Amino acid sequence: MAQQIVLAGGTLAEILGVPAAEHSRLVEDMHNHDAKCSELQFALLTHMRTSFVNPLPREDMYALSRYLNEAMEKMDAAAELVALYKLDRLPRRAADQLEIISRQAELTVDAMRRLDNLDDLEDYWIEILRLAKRAEGPTACGWRT
Repeated sequence: MAQQIVLAGGTLAEILGVPAAEHSRLVEDMHNHDAKCSELQFALLTHMRTSFVNPLPREDMYALSRYLNEAMEKMDAAAELVALYKLDRLPRRAADQLEIISRQAELTVDAMRRLDNLDDLEDYWIEILRLAKRAEGPTACGWRT
């Protein structure tokens, strides 16, 4: 699911960089990423229901899948709005947010490959939290503008 968000981040970045006339093709790509993410969530939930042993507690896996799916839905909705209003430019803050989301998704993809040793995930959580603070804005990090 996180890999789909990485791919969707690339598609959304493309949407932000092309003329409004080209949005519809890319929005269709975003819908495909969203559909694939939903399929993966369904498969995960089915697997979790039928498995005896899981790498993380079920509640954590359910929550993670829900958050990833919600992130994808919001990215898909953002692409829809850009296309609907035929926006050619967005504020720099939108690009910054997209970069943060994409980086968090990349880190999550990597972390999911290392679930066999949860102690190795400490750096992952620290970086995710740092990025989350950065996403909240300059005052969240102690910066003043």
